[in-house]
Amino acid sequence: MLNFLCSMNLAFRNRILRSSVSRRVRLLFAVLMVHLATQAQYSKLYVYGYMSDYDSDSRIMTYQVQAQDTIDGTVAASVLSNDTGGYEMELPYDGVFRMNFTADGYVPKTFIIDDRSVPAKARREGMGMMIVVTLFRPFEGMDTVLAELPIGICRYNKWSGVIKWDAAYSKGIQEKWKRTRLKQH
Repeated sequence: MLNFLCSMNLAFRNRILRSSVSRRVRLLFAVLMVHLATQAQYSKLYVYGYMSDYDSDSRIMTYQVQAQDTIDGTVAASVLSNDTGGYEMELPYDGVFRMNFTADGYVPKTFIIDDRSVPAKARREGMGMMIVVTLFRPFEGMDTVLAELPIGICRYNKWSGVIKWDAAYSKGIQEKWKRTRLKQH
């Protein structure tokens, strides 16, 4: 009789162990799936913002934003403005993108985003940047070559841990635009 109880206890114990292992495996699987979902969630650079009119400072409600890969020319992302006049898109890492902002009746603007040097840890944690673009209407005597140049270039800054604008480049282009605009008046 004692042998029978011991063997029952062993069988019961084994069933509990198997059940416990099964729970551990399920828990480990769930944690792994959450981890993978988190990785997938932050595998791209999140870019968002809105556009406004230079002269009136009012929001432009209808426009397009397109991110073009500067190496192979493919379109990485393209969006139209949403109901509130905003936009949002995701860009893959390891690229240099020409961001084209266009709206009917306005001079288009272009920016360059270089996200190649964003480290793995920052990619896992997720990165985003807001870009607010101000467009103006074409004017007589406008330098059309100047309109084709990127108004700004940004890239990852390892010291600050964020994607930052190249201030020297932006200042030079903005000064050229100011001189061009002053000639108009």
